[in-house]
Amino acid sequence: MVPVDAVSRAHTRDSLASCVTHSSHCSHFIAAHPQIRPILEDGTPLRSQMWHPVAKPHYRLPSDLPRVVATLRQVESSEIREDPWTLSEVQRLREACEYAIDHELAVVVYFSNTLSKRPVESAGVQSKPSPL
Repeated sequence: MVPVDAVSRAHTRDSLASCVTHSSHCSHFIAAHPQIRPILEDGTPLRSQMWHPVAKPHYRLPSDLPRVVATLRQVESSEIREDPWTLSEVQRLREACEYAIDHELAVVVYFSNTLSKRPVESAGVQSKPSPL
């Protein structure tokens, strides 16, 4: 989570890390759930050259997060209650969003293996994301 004014700046991994006020992690495996996929893969793109084939780093403003929290609460009360690992990952994401709301922070989402720049093939042509 970062101050709202920080999301308008262009970022590298280092500059983003320097303005984080609180961090949380969850597994992308929970994006298999159709209601969670848009939360982890969509949002306002962060101004950055950082790259990942699944989702470019993006953010959500505090005003967007109550809807996200409501969706996550709904998912928590669904069939995933029977899967303790998935439930704990969804709860971790919800708690992060609630923290951001309480502290008026933007939530920035990016994958731990996000590259600083898009990979370039040997001929100088940018590679295309692989379909997943």
